[in-house]
Amino acid sequence: MANFWENDPIYKSSTLSKIAGAESDNRNIDNLEGTSSATGLYQMTKGTFDLVKNKYPEFKDVTFEDFKADPDVQTRMSQKLLEENAKVLRGKGIPETDINQYSMWFSGNTKLASAPRDAKAEDFLTTDQVKANKFVKGKTVGELRDYFESKLNTEEIPLGYSE
Repeated sequence: MANFWENDPIYKSSTLSKIAGAESDNRNIDNLEGTSSATGLYQMTKGTFDLVKNKYPEFKDVTFEDFKADPDVQTRMSQKLLEENAKVLRGKGIPETDINQYSMWFSGNTKLASAPRDAKAEDFLTTDQVKANKFVKGKTVGELRDYFESKLNTEEIPLGYSE
């Protein structure tokens, strides 16, 4: 049985699909570096999973192990998170672009989406985020956002791709 999102042209062109491509090449995998609890198509961490689970009653019986095993659950929970992030961006007057959404997805806040391009990216991330994403060290916000932009706009790998 195909996942509901695999053949959906709206999903394939969406910010959420681009995030899946950027985070996991559209594969249901654990964090490759082993530096965080990030997992799945969208590389959601256990902490973020808990936040979404506790906010939305439809996920109350989903365990993190269930989440890790089921791309459909990952997609539904990630869509809720994306919608929440969009509300926060709008509330702060920050344009709801793919790059701003991904900056917020990556950092968990709007700081990278609104920081000056020449500022040090590390100044807007937690110590744990920098440890888990070593490529951030020494980068400016602009360089990091450009990197995000390139990840979001790479040639799409067909959904369901596996090696």
